Amino acid sequence: MDGDPAEPGRAEGFGADGEPGWAGGTDMGGEAVTVEQHDAEDVGMAYDPGPVRLVAGEGLPSGPDTGEVRALISDQDPQELVERLAEGLGMDPRPMPEDSEWNYYGYGTVDPATAEVIQAGLEGGPLNFHYESILAGGWCTSMFEGLEDQDLAMIQQDWARSYGPDMPLPGPESCRTPEGPAPSEDQAKAMAAEFFALAGIDITGYTVEVYADESQSSVNLDYWPEDMEYGQLNLNAVVGPEGVTSAYGTIGEFSSLGSYPVITAAEAVERFGTREWGMDHYVSIAEDYGPYPEGAGELSMPVYDVPEPVTLTPGDLIPVLIKDKTVTGAELVQGTLHTHTSGAIEVPVWKLLTADGMHYPVLALAEEALDFQSWE
Repeated sequence: MDGDPAEPGRAEGFGADGEPGWAGGTDMGGEAVTVEQHDAEDVGMAYDPGPVRLVAGEGLPSGPDTGEVRALISDQDPQELVERLAEGLGMDPRPMPEDSEWNYYGYGTVDPATAEVIQAGLEGGPLNFHYESILAGGWCTSMFEGLEDQDLAMIQQDWARSYGPDMPLPGPESCRTPEGPAPSEDQAKAMAAEFFALAGIDITGYTVEVYADESQSSVNLDYWPEDMEYGQLNLNAVVGPEGVTSAYGTIGEFSSLGSYPVITAAEAVERFGTREWGMDHYVSIAEDYGPYPEGAGELSMPVYDVPEPVTLTPGDLIPVLIKDKTVTGAELVQGTLHTHTSGAIEVPVWKLLTADGMHYPVLALAEEALDFQSWE
């Protein structure tokens, strides 16, 4: 599984310091537009102006025969996390109904007196959690703003059933604005670290990025494990003058499921042309979510020669864009497949390279490695 992970539809060869990988775009058969040569600052991400049909070129790799699959798994119990955090925060918790419209994770608890809600659940392996101090949130006053009376009445019924009749609905009369200035970065980090410790979440080795807005009384913090900024494991906390008002994240560890058979690069080219593999079971590669490298605005984009608009007359054939692009190379890399029952899984992906510097990701797992499940 060698090769740098890259993302679908990226253009290669334009990266900072001569490294490939930043300047591309996903070809999803979008609008046909004319793309001329401009600075990257003006054009943005490179992309195909119309649908493409990939054609296998000569000399594409036929191996390796297998690739590793990894699943994100957590051994933490959602109920234990919720109860531990509620106790640490001094809440007087009441369980949320499992069938509540507001219970998104399966296990939740609420303190109607403080309007604090904690939810957690296992979704196909990793543990997801969410904490909210609803009446102290920045969006509290506008949450149900402008709703028709009948819609608001339905929400009030669902709200009371989920959180209890003694927990007020968010609105100008019930929301509270935390007093005092926004915490400094160091203060916000310290308060967030204390919060995660109460929940039993270890953030040792995590990178943290702080976003502060002088117009706001809160500070936003994003956390991720080293070298996994755009991966599945992440945490977020919003910290105000009184402490954490909102937090959520995904917890777990990647565990290898073993080596699985993969198709050849030429077979991946053929697979890309089908709806189920080119669109429905779409795979992503983390690098595509990264920011442009410094200095990208000085670079140039590929030039595409798109037919001029024409006025149709009766009997004319209907013009549609389609372009055959030859795949000149391929790399087997790690990517992410989102499944309906087991969450996101790391899988081997063929990164198909074309002569214009773009690339297209395709799931590399052979069909004998897949359990096709019917749905009604």
